[in-house]
Amino acid sequence: MKKIKDRELDIKFSDKDYLEDVLIDYDITPEELCYQMTAYESDGIIDYDKGIKDILSEELDEPTFSDLTEYLEENNYDKIYSIEEFDDLESGEEPFTICQKVFYGDFNPGYHKYYSYDGNGNYKGYYDEQDAMDANPEVYDWYYSKKLEDFLTDEDFKEDIINGTLQLVKQGY
Repeated sequence: MKKIKDRELDIKFSDKDYLEDVLIDYDITPEELCYQMTAYESDGIIDYDKGIKDILSEELDEPTFSDLTEYLEENNYDKIYSIEEFDDLESGEEPFTICQKVFYGDFNPGYHKYYSYDGNGNYKGYYDEQDAMDANPEVYDWYYSKKLEDFLTDEDFKEDIINGTLQLVKQGY
């Protein structure tokens, strides 16, 4: 049994070995996960998805620029291009059209290292990869959901963690 805050966690799991195997890449035991999940309990109902995302997301790395690219492609959004690709990608455009896309957009080819298109077909520039990430904050939720998808869809894992959490709630945690 694991002790947390000098109290023993008395949890009976249906398959503790399985839970430990699933959590092997995370620095958390099934007991500790259930203990932390008690914060997501209200009137005997556990907000499992939010709890798992919040607790296990702390163990994951931040999404990268390649994750952003995957997110944009998967959701049919405009890709973000490197400024080095500009000449090749825009070679068929008329110079006046390019000038309009720069003027009506938010793009400075001397400053921005990346660009995409805004909703009107004009250029939208990004200083660097982090700037592009910051402009697309929804990639973080997508990334964590994708990484934690196995936890969110594994009914056996979910049932054991919810039952373990409810056991702790009944014990006064």
